[in-house]
Amino acid sequence: MAHSDKATTVSPTYSKEIAGNPAIAPNLYKFHGILNGIDPDIWDPYNDKFLPLSYTSENVVEGKRAAKHALQEKLGLETADLPIVVLLGSAPDPRIHNDFVNLANHLHSTHARRARLCLTYDEPLSHLIYAGADFILVPSIFEPCGLTQLTAIDMVQLLLFEKLEDFTILYSMLTMTKREHKHRV
Repeated sequence: MAHSDKATTVSPTYSKEIAGNPAIAPNLYKFHGILNGIDPDIWDPYNDKFLPLSYTSENVVEGKRAAKHALQEKLGLETADLPIVVLLGSAPDPRIHNDFVNLANHLHSTHARRARLCLTYDEPLSHLIYAGADFILVPSIFEPCGLTQLTAIDMVQLLLFEKLEDFTILYSMLTMTKREHKHRV
């Protein structure tokens, strides 16, 4: 920080949270939080090349149903009408990561066609997950900007969250912008 002209973080709230860091505090005048976001052209179910069926507010049920079925097939899951619950994120503590891996392995061994563990990033699969999942759980000690939530809301996921000040601000801005785009959900 001492040798930089400016420094940024992914959100104004996160910049406030870490402003007391000994490397940052003396140079606080150079430090700014810039609200991060997602590319709405990439995460748009109307134009998403990774989804089996484009959807808008007119056909959201059919579009999400098609995405769910494609997700079940891609992961080798039962195609029964069961809820798909996704645990999405990273665990900063290796013990928590190991707990998730152990839980997933246990679920897979006891319910082979109803549970999967994916420890990699796969762009097409991520689009199916966001569009086809019934619930996305994001265990997090903190979330500096809420990119997962922004992506989920663009793909028409119901969100339950706590203490995401920057997400709430950005979502309000996006909602106003989306009113101008009739084809969007």
